Amino acid sequence: MTQSKKVYDYNKTHVKNKLVAALKKRRQESTVADLMSETGLPKYQVEDTIREVADEYQGHLRATESGEILYYFPSGMRSSRRGFAAGTRRLLGRLARAAGKVLATLFKVWIVVMLVGYFVLFVALLVLSIVASVAASAASRGRSARGGGIFSFYLAMRAFQLFAWIWLTSGTGSYRQRGYGKRGRRLHKSAFAYVFGEEGVNRGYEERERAHILRFIRGRRGVVTMDELKTMTGRDEEEAQMLVNRLLLEWEGEPQVTDQGSLVFFFPSLLKSRTEEIQRAEQVPLMMHEKRRIIPFNNNPRRTNRWLTFFNGFNILFSSYFLYLGLTNPEPVFYVIRGVERLKMDLAFVYHYVHGFLASTGVESPERLVIIVLGIVPLAFSVFFYLIPWVRRRIQRRENERIRQENLRKKLYFQVLGNADGLDAESVRPAGDEETPKSWQQFVRKTLDRLAALRGGEVEQKGKERFVYRFPEIERELRDVEQYRAGIDLSRYQVGATVFDSGAEAPDAAGREAADE
Repeated sequence: MTQSKKVYDYNKTHVKNKLVAALKKRRQESTVADLMSETGLPKYQVEDTIREVADEYQGHLRATESGEILYYFPSGMRSSRRGFAAGTRRLLGRLARAAGKVLATLFKVWIVVMLVGYFVLFVALLVLSIVASVAASAASRGRSARGGGIFSFYLAMRAFQLFAWIWLTSGTGSYRQRGYGKRGRRLHKSAFAYVFGEEGVNRGYEERERAHILRFIRGRRGVVTMDELKTMTGRDEEEAQMLVNRLLLEWEGEPQVTDQGSLVFFFPSLLKSRTEEIQRAEQVPLMMHEKRRIIPFNNNPRRTNRWLTFFNGFNILFSSYFLYLGLTNPEPVFYVIRGVERLKMDLAFVYHYVHGFLASTGVESPERLVIIVLGIVPLAFSVFFYLIPWVRRRIQRRENERIRQENLRKKLYFQVLGNADGLDAESVRPAGDEETPKSWQQFVRKTLDRLAALRGGEVEQKGKERFVYRFPEIERELRDVEQYRAGIDLSRYQVGATVFDSGAEAPDAAGREAADE
């Protein structure tokens, strides 16, 4: 007898190709019914495969008033997985990530080489110039070269000890820094953090926030209000509306209006689970999500930052010195003592010793080499070493102010929902620096005034600086939404008994033939 082919037994690649061809032809928003009509495929095959097509071709979803899902592809039907372009993008992406890690490490090392390297070079030039002058003075007095050699060796050892001490106290040796293991962070990481700040202070915050929202929605029968979202996230009206739009799209939600006129957002797809699991989750309370952390300037110890500041300041001083003298190129001043011509130890004597040394090695234009290598290059680096943190600190201050306002706004909205019948503005106080913006009292008043204007709140002045806010509309909405949630029949979203288990043993051929008959 002829066996009929089951709708769930099909060639997924063939179905996917037909759907892609149909979507290329339509070039507009499509429902499952549209695709069924265009391809003649069964509904199950279209619904089962369209998700893969949307993922591969970067499709978007829209929800209509009737609850229908529309699939559209704003970037066109270009595969993100197949073809030369997709393979090239993946290869380039992997190479870029690997190169980024290597370049980031090299850049950190380069910062230290420039910072500490020029510091050591300038110290060495200063020490050698002094040594040469002292040696010349000793020779003019008839002293042995041995005395000058010992003094030179002493100064060189002191310079080496200074560099070694700097290296050790910057985290590479026995220095302990809390939060960075036994030996603390390396010098190149400390210098990088000084310039560019810390990486990933709030890494993963958005993902944790979305997981918190999702747990709350599932625990409240798939329903959430705008006020509840604002309480959990601390977003203002505009930002909360953008978040709602994104969640409605990604989680297949739909806006609804209760019989009493309250706007709610319903996510039935999040209720498709074991009924008992949803009922257990129903105990999830409305609570503020974790605070967003304040972004620090860096996590270096103050001593490390002070030394980095000193190194760079020293480099600015000496690079400016060599740049100025290289541009002016003053004539050296000599004088004779006991028949020996000696260079005068004025402010330019180090430059003249360096210039004379370069000239003795055959350099055609020593002053040009001094201007570029000892002047422009280190000066430009040192200026940016100060300039980038200066700009970053000002941007960071604005971002931290926004974070503090967001954290305090969470507490404020939470207090409003818990005291809609009468909230004293004086009772809302920040706890800690993470939720204390500038002029926070004015911020609280301003936020409450705006909320009262949007939600028909009432303001009563109890004293010169004391105000009580009442939100009867929010109070009514809270009762209405709870009644709406209670009316949702969770049994409609039961997944039912298990009818297929991929881990179960497949029936033998005889069993399949008997089932077909």
